[in-house]
Amino acid sequence: MIKRLQLISALGLILVLTLAGAGRAAGPTQEECDLGGFDSPAKLISLITNLKKAVKNGDKAAVAALVDYPIVVSQGKSEREIANQADFIKNYDAIMTMPVRDAVLNFKMKDYFINRRGLVMSDNSGKGSVWLINNTIYKIEQD
Repeated sequence: MIKRLQLISALGLILVLTLAGAGRAAGPTQEECDLGGFDSPAKLISLITNLKKAVKNGDKAAVAALVDYPIVVSQGKSEREIANQADFIKNYDAIMTMPVRDAVLNFKMKDYFINRRGLVMSDNSGKGSVWLINNTIYKIEQD
């Protein structure tokens, strides 16, 4: 009887974890979006989709249009402020380095992390990340 209860408990736990994972795969909840400063899950997903498409196509102007200016670009221990779209486009290759582009292009919605600072898209090496909040890009980090 005890083994049967243990088996039922284990199956119940597996079901709960599976359902929790399935819900997460669908994307962030409204509560998570509220925490991270996003209007809605749909707008967040649209921002990510547009950003990924622009980076994939090398569309500097489209990426620049998604940025909240001025933006801080952290390069190791130093920070640089980019004042406007023209400055961003002019310095695109120095800002959108390969690790930063990888962070965007390889981002999977199922792996999202949202906190009060927004949503972060990071590459596997930890050498590039893009922070999103209020439906814009507000910080880019390079190592």
